[in-house]
Amino acid sequence: MYSIEVDGSDLVDDEDTRVEASVTTSDDAGNEATATADATDGDYDVSPIANDDTYTHTHGLSGAYYGHNSQVSSVAVALSVINAGDPDVTFTATDLDYSLSVTSGVDDDAQLSDFLGDDADSISGNVPNGTTDGVFNLTGAIYLDEGEFALKVNADDGYSIKIDGVVVAEVDSNQSPTERIHNVFEITDAGYHTIEIVYWDQGGNAVLDIDVGQYDQGGSLIGDFSPLLDAPTLNDELCTVEGLLTTISTASLLANDSDPDGDSLTIQSVTSVSGGTVTLSENGDIQFTPEDGFTGDATFTYVVADADGLTDSATVTVHVEPKSSGLSVDVELSFGTDINPADLIISDAEAQFETGTVIEGSGNSSDNLLVSTNGAWVEGYGGNDIIVDGGVSNDFQASGGEGNDILIGGNSYELTNVSLNAGAGNDVLVSQSATATTAYYGGSGSDTAYIPASLSQLKFIPGGDNNLAPQADFSYKYVDTENDNAVTYHDFYDIETFVLQDGTYSVNDGVVTKVTDFFNLDIDVSLMDNDGSEIITDIVINGVPDGSTLNVGSQNQDGSWSIPSDKLDASGHISVVVEAPVGSQPVLTISVGAQEVDAQGEPVDLPKYAEAETGSIATPDTDPNGDNKVEGSSGDDVVMGDSGGYVTSVTPGLNYNIALVVDASGSMGAFVKDSNNVVLKNPDGSSMTRMDMMQVALINLVTSFSGHDGVVNISLIGFDDNIDVSFEALNITEDSDILVELISKIEHNLPVGGGTDYGVGFSEANDWFGSDDIDSNAYENMTLFLTDGEPNTSTLDQALTEYNELVTTHNAEVMAIGIGSEVTTDYLKYFDNTSTITQELVSQTSKIFEFSDSSDLEGTNQNNDSSSNTYVSGGDLVLVDNDRNSYNSLTTEWKSDDFNVAFDGSSISFDVQLSNSNFAWELFTKRGNLVDSGNKSGSSTFEISVTDISSGKYYIVLSHDGYSGYRNTYASIDDISLTQNTPVNVGEVQIVNTPDELEAALQGSETIKEIASMGSDQVLGNEGDDILFGDAINTDNLPWGIDGNPDKPIDLDDGAGLSALVSFLQLNNNGIEPSDMEIYQYIRDNHEIFDIDDARGGDDTVEGGEGKDIIYGQGGDDTLIGGLGNDILVGGEGDDIFKWVDEPLDDYRDVITDFEVGSDHIDLSELLHDENTMDDVLEHLSAKISDNNQDLELTITNDQGSQTIVLQGQANNLSGFDVDSSGVYSGDELTNLVNSLMTNLPNS
Repeated sequence: MYSIEVDGSDLVDDEDTRVEASVTTSDDAGNEATATADATDGDYDVSPIANDDTYTHTHGLSGAYYGHNSQVSSVAVALSVINAGDPDVTFTATDLDYSLSVTSGVDDDAQLSDFLGDDADSISGNVPNGTTDGVFNLTGAIYLDEGEFALKVNADDGYSIKIDGVVVAEVDSNQSPTERIHNVFEITDAGYHTIEIVYWDQGGNAVLDIDVGQYDQGGSLIGDFSPLLDAPTLNDELCTVEGLLTTISTASLLANDSDPDGDSLTIQSVTSVSGGTVTLSENGDIQFTPEDGFTGDATFTYVVADADGLTDSATVTVHVEPKSSGLSVDVELSFGTDINPADLIISDAEAQFETGTVIEGSGNSSDNLLVSTNGAWVEGYGGNDIIVDGGVSNDFQASGGEGNDILIGGNSYELTNVSLNAGAGNDVLVSQSATATTAYYGGSGSDTAYIPASLSQLKFIPGGDNNLAPQADFSYKYVDTENDNAVTYHDFYDIETFVLQDGTYSVNDGVVTKVTDFFNLDIDVSLMDNDGSEIITDIVINGVPDGSTLNVGSQNQDGSWSIPSDKLDASGHISVVVEAPVGSQPVLTISVGAQEVDAQGEPVDLPKYAEAETGSIATPDTDPNGDNKVEGSSGDDVVMGDSGGYVTSVTPGLNYNIALVVDASGSMGAFVKDSNNVVLKNPDGSSMTRMDMMQVALINLVTSFSGHDGVVNISLIGFDDNIDVSFEALNITEDSDILVELISKIEHNLPVGGGTDYGVGFSEANDWFGSDDIDSNAYENMTLFLTDGEPNTSTLDQALTEYNELVTTHNAEVMAIGIGSEVTTDYLKYFDNTSTITQELVSQTSKIFEFSDSSDLEGTNQNNDSSSNTYVSGGDLVLVDNDRNSYNSLTTEWKSDDFNVAFDGSSISFDVQLSNSNFAWELFTKRGNLVDSGNKSGSSTFEISVTDISSGKYYIVLSHDGYSGYRNTYASIDDISLTQNTPVNVGEVQIVNTPDELEAALQGSETIKEIASMGSDQVLGNEGDDILFGDAINTDNLPWGIDGNPDKPIDLDDGAGLSALVSFLQLNNNGIEPSDMEIYQYIRDNHEIFDIDDARGGDDTVEGGEGKDIIYGQGGDDTLIGGLGNDILVGGEGDDIFKWVDEPLDDYRDVITDFEVGSDHIDLSELLHDENTMDDVLEHLSAKISDNNQDLELTITNDQGSQTIVLQGQANNLSGFDVDSSGVYSGDELTNLVNSLMTNLPNS
């Protein structure tokens, strides 16, 4: 018997079901025989037939158009049109940016083609005749990542858009073209999501443009909006995107397979997979997952079997669309920059010299490009010239002449002397080398000088103090530390502005004021996919302060800045110089987008964005040393739980006289606003003014004094340009009635109005301290001075005089507090002696001869005869000489009493009115040496000034000789004044803007210094590589007096905390107060010096959050929380707990640098929260001595990964615990070790 196996596909498919077989055989002799057989249904088995499966993929959505002959005015009407029948036209929508060139409605074939643009090529069907309105229905699926999104739609007319069946954007009416950003919606799972768009046009214009944008958790747009159909779209289940699993149903694969004898089919196996992995699920479906990074066509073979076990195979092709893999971005903002601030000016000049006509030597009256050929002067003469150093001499001398010129010195080390003379016009003078002594002559116009150095590298020299340039307005000395400390000078003459590497400075009447800060922003971008298929799309910088500029990119309408992606170098790096108004303290957020593109550069996915924030310093907002919660942001921050310093206190048992000198001028009626520019409210709901804020703070202050155990006398002095209220409250600690009356005066007797004259308030305070009502000698005298305004310059001298009397005569401690943005420290710092930092020269004018007493000449008359006289009248000194009848009498002379000049560089001035006079003046030293003299003649009024007087004793001789033959001749002299540049103490004042800030400032008005106690704080780093301090930084070890740093101020005691660092940086920076960024940068660069053994501190909780953090617990019994990064933990003094909380284990490695066995402990109770017994805990723990034989390493493991905790230097402090030969703890030794080191263990 023979059996024959035949492939089912070889069977003849005819009308019957009969199978016939004929077999012919032959023997060795060649004899043949034929046998036949036939079979009917069921007598034979036929193999299944499997056919290949492939995807149907066209990018876009399925589009349908419905013509309608009446008005469509709502979503409901549009849906009724769609549901009424089949579409008239179908097409594929690949670009949802449709509009008409002829705005007469989408009502015929031509208008529809015009509306669809390139998508018109896919049209099938025709628009019905008589159509007035068109309804569109677009369906399909788009790929969206997990996150929050919003649609931006520009449309005419209405529309409804659903994703996964939920309406995410809708306008249920007709409208002209209108752009709307709709509400944010959430996608919880990355993958393909169904989308349906219903849109209609009811005639006239027609527009449909749909973009999508992603938002962060704070509701801010990440990057920019992108066309919706940049996202991958799905046509069938044999399509997926890079990295996304797709499930292919058995039914769909078997739909084109068959079995000739009608057996049921199943998929038996899958083989020959390329481009991914395939698994069979329990229900028989196939799950395909692309390989990492694979895109394109993947294949696999499946084997189909029938009920009889017969099989066939077919190949499946799956299309894998590429998608953006994303990117990472790292940013760092640092104070100052290493580049020459004039680089753009120099590069622009170089470009002009490359293309223009260059003249060697001097030019002419045109716009010239000039270059020096030797050390001689190069003259620009007229025109807008650019003059550069040719580098052929050690000297460079350039004169711009008239016009707006640019003069650029050389950058050679051999260059020693440079003279840049601007001449007339608005000129730019550029030094390319701080090591070349340079003179900058501005001339007329507004002139700007550039020096490639920061202010901290320069030492200020006042005008006249530089012997090498005695006529300069001022100079800066530069010491080249890289060249044997060689000294060069930069001398300024009539320069209005100069620019350094750390900012821009203005010069006004010899006073240098910083107006902008320079910051260096480093941006590093890394693509996750480096196969060249992704591009960086955009770089956007948010948080740029108003009035700032960047040296690259352009500013957007919303204030952000965009930088072209092609500005990144090959490694993805760019360095940006940010110039911001001084004091603006920028915290910048940088968003960078990347997008997958095809070979033609067209996008095939929505862009992915990464954000990074620059670091900042975070300190307590209100109570500097209370129990605070202080948080960092997403940048690399410095976070402190406390600020440190000295506690507010009134010494127990002492008696006090306290003058409250408070501003009641008109500006105190200005509203108080928060950081978001929102006006704050009083408890009654009214808008809060500065006066309201001050009144509440003063009431709280005087109430706190009432519990003092000594005598407290208070004088309330409200001033503007007059005294508004002067109320004395004696012994408020004993007299409750007077305290109530004082509070009432504060509430009701401080009217707002008038100007601001400090001297009026201080004069009233002096009168009170000098009165018989109080004993100012036996009491501690204090003055709290609150103002929101600057003094008038005309009243400044008097204010300083009154202030000096308070300090010297009445020994008063004066604390100045500024309120609001209109007051600065420029003047206020001269009226505070609570924390003197340094001294500054202030020009003060005083009257040395007032001639206020007619009986006192304040000197002697000389050479008088019967026709001459000297007398005092009406506040003037009058010299009379009547030479009538041609009689020439003696010259009338007056010699002053001796007077003292205390400081070099002083001047004397007076006005003299002459009538027919020959007038002369002479200034003598006390020993009779003539110093200066001069004369005037005629009948007029003259202003006489003698300048540059050295310190010493002097007298003045004034003489008047009348014209011969004139009877009424005289010289009348007004007050004689002395102006001196007097060194005055500069205090560290506070400027406050909110009630909390004012309250904190007033509570800082101490009379004794006690180092403040630290609060028990919660300090959170959040994202970023942070440095966290549980308490205040300990600044007692700042490098005062070494490495070129200034000496420590005498009155700066240990324990000053953050304020000591401010003083240190300020004195290092020519007295200019450091910005928050400078403080932040110094702490990050030197954080180790601020963590010294210090028992002061609260019991803090310090948590690093994400990133590689450095955590200092400092004093107190602290809890330090690591994890989510490779952290360094330093407990400091006290019994500390090092804790790890419930978090994914990702092979992090944290180091505890100062663990003390027996006092410090480790807490893993939240990390191993599901483990209820010690055995459970020990299953996840291992311990060993590190390879260096110094450290103990604890490792916690689970299915996700591991967390290693290194106890630095503790290997030798674990006596009593034995390890095996490989340094591993096990068994009971591990149990005992864990019990010794840890807390909050199960059953412990």
